[in-house]
Amino acid sequence: MALAGITPPATLSVVQGFRNHTKPTAFPSLDWTSANFFDIQNDAAQPSSEVLQLATLAAQSMAVIPPTAPAANSTFHVQFFGPTVQCSVASSSQQPSFNYYSRALANSSLITVTKSLFESGNLSWGSGGPPADIEPLMSVYSAFSPYAGELGWAWSPDYDYPPGYDYSPDEFNNWVMDLPSEVFRGESLPNWEDDTGSGFIIQQLWLQTAEQAIVCIMGNASFDVEFEFVNAVQTVAEYSISMFEPFWMPFHAWSISSIVQTNPLTPVTQDYWDSVSSYMAMYLALSSLLNGNVSTTLTNQFESLGDGGNVEFDGNVSIYDSSSKVLQHGLSACDEFLNGYWNGNNAIGIGADGPVPWQQAATAMNGIGSNDSSNAPGSGSIIGWEVGPDHFPNITNHLFTKPAWMCRNRTHLKAVEDLANNITISMLSSASFVNQNGTTVDVQYFETQNVYKYDSRNLILSYSIAVLFAVLCTSVGIFALQYNGVAHSSAFSAIVTTTRNHELDAVSKGYSLGALPLEHTSMRVRFGELASEGEKAWDRGSDGNGTSTGRHIGFGAAENVVTLRRGGKYV
Repeated sequence: MALAGITPPATLSVVQGFRNHTKPTAFPSLDWTSANFFDIQNDAAQPSSEVLQLATLAAQSMAVIPPTAPAANSTFHVQFFGPTVQCSVASSSQQPSFNYYSRALANSSLITVTKSLFESGNLSWGSGGPPADIEPLMSVYSAFSPYAGELGWAWSPDYDYPPGYDYSPDEFNNWVMDLPSEVFRGESLPNWEDDTGSGFIIQQLWLQTAEQAIVCIMGNASFDVEFEFVNAVQTVAEYSISMFEPFWMPFHAWSISSIVQTNPLTPVTQDYWDSVSSYMAMYLALSSLLNGNVSTTLTNQFESLGDGGNVEFDGNVSIYDSSSKVLQHGLSACDEFLNGYWNGNNAIGIGADGPVPWQQAATAMNGIGSNDSSNAPGSGSIIGWEVGPDHFPNITNHLFTKPAWMCRNRTHLKAVEDLANNITISMLSSASFVNQNGTTVDVQYFETQNVYKYDSRNLILSYSIAVLFAVLCTSVGIFALQYNGVAHSSAFSAIVTTTRNHELDAVSKGYSLGALPLEHTSMRVRFGELASEGEKAWDRGSDGNGTSTGRHIGFGAAENVVTLRRGGKYV
């Protein structure tokens, strides 16, 4: 039973628990009028280094860079307005401009082909014949921002206009592309007047894959973001975008000083133009990660066959142009890359008259007429050489291997929107772009605390064992009482009555103080019926009349004690 008193407290344990409560909490708010978003270069706002850094981190992780959490374990909603993009397939009025751009690439010195151009059958080498040292380029991806570079936002009156088609990119990967002139016309807006006549535009990001043309327009939208933190680590950053409105802005940055409002409902302040510059800085940070080209080609690596100067190409596909940073982040995990049109059997190579499927492409170029080694493949000249009859036995084309999870919605159409939203939300993580305690949000806190908990199984088990042993002990006691006919205890009187007899009196004579040692330390005693002659004589005189009162039991010398008999009469 003592064990039963010790075990139950051991069933009480202390565990970690959470106490949930919600309270209004001060939280930073984005300040789009902050000059920390942009640097001014030649009158045009450009993204600051910190904006570019956060945008790059968001693109590489394809996730939101978390803000500082109100508590290690908390969840909350934040609402704000900010820049984003909305993407759609090119409209019927925009598609001709993409076709114009594609034809310009196909007719350049480096023949770059889209699916539609190749299937049109209108591509040919021209009078120069097939190329000697480069295969036709397969356009996997191309992106540009027609209004962000020298023809748009960054244009200055000091530049010649138009500046001509300069394909070398600027520091944000913008370049002057060959497009119809009507694309570069600003529009007039009600209640606004531009003395320069440049007009207003909506910034646009144009993307072209092998099979599709996409236009993403810049706008202002409402962000509703839910954050969840567990042990100070962001586990959830879900958001919804609503109230998207295209964001109109001056065609050229330098013309801002010449723009006035006619009949303004509210006066335009410097803060407004600062927010325009911040939005443009965000757009340039986004487009710098996407602008550029990715194209592939059958490699021009060859080896000599040793028969009249003939050479054979190896049949591998390689990346020729990787000027876009898209290969450095998650958008290259979208289906346009992983399962792109040019992958596998759709690859093209050199044919006699123009680009042909790889199965029909030449693997060799046969020398004819001229023995001038300067005319060999790779020399830049094709005089004296013609396409040979051999074909590629196989093709190797496994260039894009990013994990699919990095492109959540699988297509560029949605992935670009995701990236733009992630970049905007990530600005909350920097103290440079926010007003501290600028807003109040309801934060649900999950605070840890000690919780005392009983283990009911162990509690029931310990008491059940105690009851079991108690029942067993009681049963044994009842049996002993029934068997012996008397009850015993450890009281002093019980000791006296069982040890008071003639033999023990003789042994203990002279030792009434309990001094040690006794002389008879080797004497063996036993409990039972005392049967010595001395005991019988002592017993007969115990009533004072010389008559026996019954057999006497107690402790005595082992040789003078007999076993008790059931039903015997003892005193």
